[in-house]
Amino acid sequence: MLILFSFGISVVTLLFGVTSIPWIAILLVIGNGIVQQLKGIVSETILQKSATTEELPKIYAVQSALISLLFGISSLSFGAIAELWDVRITFILAAILLGLGALFALIRRRDFIITTE
Repeated sequence: MLILFSFGISVVTLLFGVTSIPWIAILLVIGNGIVQQLKGIVSETILQKSATTEELPKIYAVQSALISLLFGISSLSFGAIAELWDVRITFILAAILLGLGALFALIRRRDFIITTE
């Protein structure tokens, strides 16, 4: 499911970036939010089932720090891209990067299997 939702986010981002019809853009934003939340639920479930209770606080601390750092870097980077080129290019690039992330997850899908003990 994680891989499916990852590809879904990529596709919705691409469609949002290339649409010029406002009501379709609104529907795509709603769809993106739903798919993002579902992916988040699946990701958290995998994390919580694969880590021990003692490891979780450390994992969440590192995860939060990395998200903050990457958010800052990507905001600056994509802001610069939007200033230099068309805003649509930023969405197309974001969709490509999200698609590559989903492809990586597909290739490494064995790492996402949860074994019950």
